[in-house]
Amino acid sequence: MPDARIADEFARFADEFTGSFRPVPVESMPRWRRHKRRAALWMGGLAAALVAALSLNALQPGAGGERPLWTDRAVHLEGAHGELNVQFADRWHGWALAGACRAGNICDYVLGRTTDGGRTWARVDLSRVPYQGRPVLAVRGPDRIIFGVTGPTDDLWESTDAGQTFHRPTGAAMDIFPALPPDTVTGADHTAWKIVREGLDSYASYSADGGATWRVLRPALGTGATLRLSPNGRDAWAFASNPTRVWRLERDAAYAEPDFPISVSPDGIGPLNGRGLLALVPGQGVGVWRGGHFAPLPRPLRDAEPSMVLPDGAIALVLDGTLIVGREEGDWIRYVRG
Repeated sequence: MPDARIADEFARFADEFTGSFRPVPVESMPRWRRHKRRAALWMGGLAAALVAALSLNALQPGAGGERPLWTDRAVHLEGAHGELNVQFADRWHGWALAGACRAGNICDYVLGRTTDGGRTWARVDLSRVPYQGRPVLAVRGPDRIIFGVTGPTDDLWESTDAGQTFHRPTGAAMDIFPALPPDTVTGADHTAWKIVREGLDSYASYSADGGATWRVLRPALGTGATLRLSPNGRDAWAFASNPTRVWRLERDAAYAEPDFPISVSPDGIGPLNGRGLLALVPGQGVGVWRGGHFAPLPRPLRDAEPSMVLPDGAIALVLDGTLIVGREEGDWIRYVRG
């Protein structure tokens, strides 16, 4: 029997991950304990159960019904049946869990992994992971996953070597959950940024030497400010709430984005390379903010929820329960049952 701390963490884990996919870079993760509803826009960090009711292709608006907006890529897992959950750690490394349960918590699931963007899939041996009940999956990186089991034997298993071995997480297994956004982040070229809190106000501070010396940037950012970096580490942003305020951080100062929609939750913003932000704007959908302008993604991609930026800069969307991964300029791949 698992100890009480593990059981408690699993209960939270199952509540967060059952039926959805939410892995996000640590610095981009929402404060799940305090903003659980808003966190659903992100977490749940990149996949969901695939449904077969969708048509094989969506057509680019204005293209005369000839050019597909995305390409379907089949998930082939030998022996797989039932529901299918697909999650990606980056554009190339992904995981798929497929199976079903019968009466009495008798479940049969197949776990697969891809390293080529879903062109091929290899089964992962689950024979060394005893479980009785419906499993759920949380991807934490190209080689790291958390495999949780609901049912009479609630338990957690972790693999850090791409599924070659599994072990029970140590302690209370708190690291299965996304960490709170850090107050200090390290970017490209030995740059570093941190939040300095003075009373109710927050300021950004910049370091050009990896944190050896610091310079406080003005003006004040507002209450509850958090830091996030673009995937390549070259663009730093700060987000404050009540109302939402977005700041682009430079070496000399913090520069406000005055026209950024205040209705957007800070937890639903993901930095992109090239000074862009992926955001879900109420009434407009998912799109990219860059240079003072918001451009929604093509329909129906803009209707996706949740959406997130992967560590390599790719964008992951869940549209009608189906995972779609691509880039801002296109190359969208929809992952369907093989």
